[in-house]
Amino acid sequence: MAARAEITITLLGATIGKSFYQPTDVMRETVWLFAAGKPVFELIDPKGQVYMMQSYAQIVDPALTLADLPGLRERLKLPKGWTYSTRVLAEDYKLEAKGVAHVLQDELQNTYQRRTP
Repeated sequence: MAARAEITITLLGATIGKSFYQPTDVMRETVWLFAAGKPVFELIDPKGQVYMMQSYAQIVDPALTLADLPGLRERLKLPKGWTYSTRVLAEDYKLEAKGVAHVLQDELQNTYQRRTP
């Protein structure tokens, strides 16, 4: 085993799994590779920052599948000014965290990481 991430939280400050659409800083050095020709699912906040879905969860909805993700916009209760979209990548994309990743969850506990410009 190897440590891949570190999250510093206080006992009263834990947000993952409780506070949705609120970024949490995760200390890590990672690269997620998204392949060309495959769909990606993204949240865009009111400032135009894009969060790419890293994983979908079956915690809240055990029946949720990859095939359901393009229509997730209809199920999410997005905060004002937020949007959910899907697109197919024209080329491979590396989503990197070089020391810190800004990660959030939606109310279905799907997890997203903010893209860096």
